[in-house]
Amino acid sequence: QSLFGIGSTSKMFTTTAIMMLSDQGKLNLDEPIVTYIPEFKMTDRRYKGITIRMLLNHSSGIMGSTFVNGFLYDYPSTLNHDELLSQLAKQQLKAAPGEFSVYCNDGFTLAEIVVEKVSGTSFSEFIKKNIAEPLDMSNTYTPQDDFDRNRLVRTFNNEEETPVDTINLIGTGGVYSTAEDLCRFGQIYMNDPGYMPAANLLSQDAKVKTMNEEYRRGFGPDQ
Repeated sequence: QSLFGIGSTSKMFTTTAIMMLSDQGKLNLDEPIVTYIPEFKMTDRRYKGITIRMLLNHSSGIMGSTFVNGFLYDYPSTLNHDELLSQLAKQQLKAAPGEFSVYCNDGFTLAEIVVEKVSGTSFSEFIKKNIAEPLDMSNTYTPQDDFDRNRLVRTFNNEEETPVDTINLIGTGGVYSTAEDLCRFGQIYMNDPGYMPAANLLSQDAKVKTMNEEYRRGFGPDQ
C-alpha cells in the first residue's frame, strides 16, 4: 500500500497516453507538434519541425529541463506546466529536430500538453479515466489529485524526516504509485499479459512502435 514518487517512470504514462490517442486516430506521431499546440514557439525557427515522435524518443533538439517551480516541497502547483511554453519561447535548439537523441525532460511536459489539447481534459484526469480506472490502479495519483499524502513513503536525513518532494512536472516525473499498480500498468506492453484488462488498452501496432530501436539514432554511447 506504500505510495512512491515514481520519477521518470512517469514518462511511460505520457507515452501510453500519446499512443492511446494515436490508436484513436486523434494524432499522428510524425505530425509537427505546432499542429496540436499552435502557440508553441521558440527563437530557433527549426522548432516547427519537431514532431510528437521526437518528443518521445528525446530527439527534439530542445535544450533539456526547464524545472522552474517544478520541484516544490509538499506543494502541488501548476506553475511549471502553465509557464513552459513561455519559457521555451525564449530558447534556442541545441540540435536540428531528429538529428540525435539525448535525454530531454521538457519534451515529455510538451507531450503532456499535447495530450491535454487533443483530449480536451487535464493530464491528471486523462490518466485517471483512461489508464488507472480501466486497470483498477486505485493507488495511482498525481500532485493534482486529492489523496491521503500521509501514505507517501518518507525519507530521513540523520534520523530527521525530510519534507515530501512534489514533482509538479507530471508527465515528466510527477506520478505517485505502488509496486502492485505498476505491475498492472507494465502489462499493457506485454504480448501475452496475465492481467486481461491490460491486454487491449493499446493496439499491437502501438506496442510494436514503442519497441523501435530509437536509441540507435544517437542516444547514449557511440553504437
